[in-house]
Amino acid sequence: MNPPRHARCSGQAPGAEAPFDLARLDLVASSLAWSKEKAEKFRKSFETAWGEDDANFLKPQADVVIESLSVAPDHRGKGFGTTLIEAAFDRGRHLDAQSIGIMVIHDNDAVQALYEKYFEPFITFHGAYFDHQIKGVTKYRKQLHE
Repeated sequence: MNPPRHARCSGQAPGAEAPFDLARLDLVASSLAWSKEKAEKFRKSFETAWGEDDANFLKPQADVVIESLSVAPDHRGKGFGTTLIEAAFDRGRHLDAQSIGIMVIHDNDAVQALYEKYFEPFITFHGAYFDHQIKGVTKYRKQLHE
């Protein structure tokens, strides 16, 4: 099973990197028996969430994204995190993904150091992006087929 591929070309409609291709909205809306008004409302909401400007936080940084990775507190520092990351890389390659990503919330220095051993920083969102509710977030990515 291959992971979904999302176009990353400039000049495409907003949402081209998102999990849904807006170019197919009319077909999807028709198959769901949506009215034109409902389809347009969906389009506007989708463009707000996945559009050009402030939606970069929502856009995936890689073909495969690790949503969560954790090690029980009593077992941290014993190499289990490394083993989990390597297993995720193997799984991504098995899926024929070109890249894999992960994200860390700032202030978790041990995890951030681990991720930086295996991934390259892709994009950082500082505390101001979140109205200083958190210190920030960094998304990381690794190319699996170099």
